[in-house]
Amino acid sequence: MKRGELVCATIGLAALALAAWLLAATSPPRREEIVTVSGCELRMTILGRDDARAKAVLFHGLTANRRTMLQLGRTLAGQMQVFILDHPGHGDSTQPFSYERAEACAATAVNWLEQQGRIRLENTALIGHSMGAGIAIRLADQFPTAATVSISTAMRKPVVGNPLRLEPVALPRRMPVNLFLINAEYDWLELKEVSRRMVHAAGGERYDAQDFDQRRAFRWETFRGATHTSLIFDSQVHAAIRWWIDKAMGSVPTPDGSLAPRILGIVAGLAGLLLVFPLVASLVCGASGEKQAVPAHAAGSWTAFAVWPAAALVAVLLQFRFTTLGPVVRMYSGDYLASVLMVVGVVVMVWQVRARHAVPLQTNWGLKAVAAGALLGMAAMLAFGGWLNWQITNTWLNAPRWWRFTVLVPLVLPYFVAEEIALGVPPSAWLARAGRFARFLTLRAILWLAMAFGLFVLGSAQVLMVLLVIYMVAFSIAQRAGMDAVRRRTSSAAAAAVFGAILAAWFIAAVFPIT
Repeated sequence: MKRGELVCATIGLAALALAAWLLAATSPPRREEIVTVSGCELRMTILGRDDARAKAVLFHGLTANRRTMLQLGRTLAGQMQVFILDHPGHGDSTQPFSYERAEACAATAVNWLEQQGRIRLENTALIGHSMGAGIAIRLADQFPTAATVSISTAMRKPVVGNPLRLEPVALPRRMPVNLFLINAEYDWLELKEVSRRMVHAAGGERYDAQDFDQRRAFRWETFRGATHTSLIFDSQVHAAIRWWIDKAMGSVPTPDGSLAPRILGIVAGLAGLLLVFPLVASLVCGASGEKQAVPAHAAGSWTAFAVWPAAALVAVLLQFRFTTLGPVVRMYSGDYLASVLMVVGVVVMVWQVRARHAVPLQTNWGLKAVAAGALLGMAAMLAFGGWLNWQITNTWLNAPRWWRFTVLVPLVLPYFVAEEIALGVPPSAWLARAGRFARFLTLRAILWLAMAFGLFVLGSAQVLMVLLVIYMVAFSIAQRAGMDAVRRRTSSAAAAAVFGAILAAWFIAAVFPIT
């Protein structure tokens, strides 16, 4: 244990305490309900008063969950009651996902809420993001609500019998009542094209007072500087939605407090956990009592970069014949990502063994060190997962996701073993560390470019590999920092690889929908 680690941990704990106070103080009351209706498991977060005149039902996007819509829901809950639902296979839902099932259960939820007298269609807005936006629009044929807000509308689904290809989803037979389309400047081009099609179908924009009275208002707005995901956290977008709902229903949703304290609390909590991690890593690795001598030839090699692109391309091409781990993992796009990692790891490891680059690994299979890496990986997963799960997104694994996590760890482990061998031991000089980090970014970029090639050139359906790129980059950098911390403290490539595999399995099991 170093004095600097103790100081950082102290600051981190203080940041965690401050963040917890901020979030608790600024989080309005919310209720959680679970009901099963017509075979659909409806998991709902409810904000606002039951006697509110205006209501809203929120639908999240693909790979998201009802917690990702909380910030938007809170800005609407001042004078409305808001119902936020998990789609099947997302968040806490234990049911398998498909596009058809998601739409059917969304319709079941709206119908059930109306039958229970908890909403009236003439005073209800349907609001969706991405896949949820497409669902909100298509529900217009069944539920003529007071308004529909569609954020980055996605209207494509996998082809029946060929989940690696996408096909358009039909527009509803009638235009949704008082429809507001929202896009980001840096949105997926296909999503903007959906909006253009709807503008053409609607005959142009119109949103004067008489248009709202005649239930035919229509508007399309693109927000500068925004991305596909940032829209649902953007205060300007929230203000525009409140304005639209006021025009449609005559009830301005007063913002339920500023977003700034909650955002500050979330960031401070994550920063606090990062500051505490080095001390925990030293305590756990020190308790293992096993730090081995570093072999002189363990510096890694640039030669791995020759085989990495070929292995990544082979992995992507294989998925066009069959999704390697699809029948085992059963997660929408998550099985694809796991398959690519596994194939690349196995191919590169075979090459490394044949090229005799794996000697450092063979001398570092200390069981105590590996156990320390596994313990740290589980601790990091539970700590960060619990914090994120509280306020921003569902990262706490339910029973079906725990099962998939257990299966995923050994399947993705070969990739992280191969990566550790290719990178070698973390050096002490800062310039050498920067070079090693650049090699790491290059290896991950090769993987992503291969998957992007599969999407843009070969026409695969794996659009999530591009839509989630910001989160993958942030996760990869944090994961690498943790893996290096484990390796420096144990001198074990295997311990670092196990730590990385646990975090990667958690990311896949927590983010992607179960099928």
